[in-house]
Amino acid sequence: MNYYEELLIGFIVFWGALYVLGRIPFLKKRGFDVGPFYFMFRIYNVNAFFDRLAKRKRLVNAFATLGVVAGVFLAAYAIWFLLNNILDLFYAPSRFQAVTLVVPFVTIQSSQLLIYFFASIPIILIIHEFSHAVVARREGIALKDGGIALFAILIAGFVEPDEKEFKAAAPEKRRRVLAAGSWSNILLAALVVALLLFQPALAFWIPSPIRSAFYGPEGGIAITGFYSSAGIQLSGAKVGDAITEVNGVTTRDLNQLNDITLPVNQTISVQILSEGVTKTVEVTTIPNPNNASRGALGIYGETYYPPYVAVPVMPAWIFSFLLWLAYFSGIVGAFNMLPMVPFDGEGYMTSFLERYLPKSAALYVRYAVNALIFALFAGNLVVSLFRVGFRPL
Repeated sequence: MNYYEELLIGFIVFWGALYVLGRIPFLKKRGFDVGPFYFMFRIYNVNAFFDRLAKRKRLVNAFATLGVVAGVFLAAYAIWFLLNNILDLFYAPSRFQAVTLVVPFVTIQSSQLLIYFFASIPIILIIHEFSHAVVARREGIALKDGGIALFAILIAGFVEPDEKEFKAAAPEKRRRVLAAGSWSNILLAALVVALLLFQPALAFWIPSPIRSAFYGPEGGIAITGFYSSAGIQLSGAKVGDAITEVNGVTTRDLNQLNDITLPVNQTISVQILSEGVTKTVEVTTIPNPNNASRGALGIYGETYYPPYVAVPVMPAWIFSFLLWLAYFSGIVGAFNMLPMVPFDGEGYMTSFLERYLPKSAALYVRYAVNALIFALFAGNLVVSLFRVGFRPL
């Protein structure tokens, strides 16, 4: 029996035992709810807790109002992306971006990325649900319950408004509650990016026009990893250092480094920038894995852009986690505002339709928009599948 078979058996046994426990009346009465591969612990008296958070009237009102405004832009961006991506398929095929669903163990397969995903999603969902709840209490909408949940192996927090009160609330109130979740995710992504600003590795992910406001021009090759424990790693170089000169030749970008023909198993001098200090180290080259007749330093690298503000360089794993947290949070924030079931954007759109259109007309427009957005969303997924095939993140 291999590792994955043992993992699958353990997963089934765990959920089987949990399901049996969930059938015990004593536990069910105290909020335990267990079904096929989901577990919830419900807390029914949550209004008082969120009332305390909602007491900051000006702050919560400003947050909710900005969320309603941001919701328009987020929905517009998500729709524009899907539509423009389809148009690129016909007019600029090289710009078409493959779209895929984020599914653990299916489209996310690397162990490192799985760790980042499962660490990020609980944070994103808890902030999302808490924002809904605080604004709901500020708008006078009761909460039915809240608690923690386990879906397969994904941990999350949840808050459920009273369905009757929510549906009976004025469209403006429902709109503010629905927009709060996505808005909080965008704020989280923005906060994380702000924390990462001036980290040299962030420059790789920032478009050139924006990058020039925070980073200088190419200044070397940033070490992003090592594929050999020999080579430059033996000299004490570490991830985050930048190579600025090799054997007396300036290396401002990857192309300049690749143009240098290095001898194999020979000692050369390499200048590196480490934590703001430039130093020269002696490095014994190793065979290039792609061409054994050429020497190599044993690194993975990207062009280094020196930040205008010197800050301590984060450990690579912390930087990577925060970067993926910002990415996942931004994706959830933007695409959750798509006006299509089951996203919050559908209810957000409906609140506008009910405010400005007769009931029958609002219903027809609602169905038409849902159908259109679903066609765009499904079209991107299908085209991506046929164009690039199954490609994990």
